Amino acid sequence: MPEEPARPGGTDLERVFFDAVLAADLAADSTVLESGAGPDARTEANRERTEVSLMAMDRSTVGVVIGLEAHMAARGTVVRVATAAALVLVMATTVGGYAAAMHAGDTDLGRKAASMVTSPGWDGYTALGATSVSVTMLLAVGVVMSWSTGREFVDGTVVGLFAIPPPLGIIAAAKMAVVLTWATILGAVEAGALTAAGLLLGLGPEGPPGAARH
Repeated sequence: MPEEPARPGGTDLERVFFDAVLAADLAADSTVLESGAGPDARTEANRERTEVSLMAMDRSTVGVVIGLEAHMAARGTVVRVATAAALVLVMATTVGGYAAAMHAGDTDLGRKAASMVTSPGWDGYTALGATSVSVTMLLAVGVVMSWSTGREFVDGTVVGLFAIPPPLGIIAAAKMAVVLTWATILGAVEAGALTAAGLLLGLGPEGPPGAARH
């Protein structure tokens, strides 16, 4: 039996595909050795093994890469911090700003917040929320995307990406898909949280408390 080479360091993506290729290599080598074939047969077996492996992995590569990128993003500290920071900033600026504009208009903070609230009620509240969400999402997505695409450079494992079957284009597309999915979920959570906070502030179907009824 040929000696198993040491597993290279790096990301989960590298290890998964290295294990798959290593298992195929060991199985093929064992088959050729047991048959007593010569070097030419060994070379032909390697060529056929490579073609079959690439065909088999071509269909599942995208799903595997996206799954691994999603797993790494879910446990990444940068993603967790960006998620928490975006939620806190959106809630503080929108809910706090609207409350200050409506109930503390005679203070410096209230006057600054009032300049950003176009009108009382849901119109002004959602306009302020849209501004806050757009700014915080731009910063959060930029940070997470930079972390996702630059992680291999920081870890020193970027060279390993050239040694695994998935093309670099698929890996980059998987990273973008995961980040965009995270951003979509974060935006939906922010929208739900702002709606709940608006209801707690008294913004019902009839508008803010004390609004004139027609």
